[in-house]
Order: sequence, then C-alpha cells, then structure tokens
Amino acid sequence: MRGPGRARWWVVRGAVVVLVLLSLVLLWRTAESRGTWPTLGIGPSPEDPIRISPPWVRAGKWNKMTIGFFNAEEDAVAPTVTPSLSCTDVDGIGVEAEGLSIPSSAVGNYSARVHVSPLTEPGYYPCVFTIRNAQKAFFLEVR
Repeated sequence: MRGPGRARWWVVRGAVVVLVLLSLVLLWRTAESRGTWPTLGIGPSPEDPIRISPPWVRAGKWNKMTIGFFNAEEDAVAPTVTPSLSCTDVDGIGVEAEGLSIPSSAVGNYSARVHVSPLTEPGYYPCVFTIRNAQKAFFLEVR
C-alpha cells in the first residue's frame, strides 16, 4: 500500500496503541486503589510478634500497610487496641487502623493506612511499631 492510505493506516495503528496503553494504566490504577492490601511474606510468630509489609511509605500520601500481630499474651486483644507508630526525626506521622479481637496465641492482620508529612526528606528512619505490650523496631524508608 502506498500513498495517503498508508499514512492513514499508521495513524490508526498509533491511535490504537495509545488507547491500549491508556486502558492498561487506568486498569492498574483502579486495581491499586480498590482496597487490596499488601500481603505478609512470613507471618508473625512468638519470637517475632509484629510483621510489617511493606516497610516503606511515600511522603505526603496515605500508604496501605499490613501489620501482622501474634498475641503471645494470656488474654485476648480487645478491638479498641490499634497499632501505634513512632519514628525519630519524622513529623506528621499518622496511623489509621480498625481494631481487631485477637485471642491468645492467635494471629491477626491489621489493614493500616500510614501517613508521613510531605516535608519529610527521603531516607531511612528508625521507627517502632507498638501493639499492646509488643514492639517492633525497624527502619522505615520514606520515598
């Protein structure tokens, strides 16, 4: 094929490629915002009662985080207990999570949303997650 017909073919083909790419990006963003939470690679245990996935956040955004907790205490965890997070040199940190009822010697996974100030510089910050009497020290990466 030669001439104007060939040019139209390339224009139509390019438009189809652009539409397919835009559709894929839209599908990816929709799936990402749909409420899917990160999964824990290895669950919590009596030796390591708090597990976190992922150990990073984007500054200025609410980030989804799964926090696994093994209740090694004798009594159940009440639904009023939620995880708390404190970090050195990080201002404006917030954690939102619904409480769980976790029986003794059982595991529960909190679906948390974590936020740090948009003014926080990218880097690694020493942090501690606390659930009841258990603590998990780790380095939180701020991107």
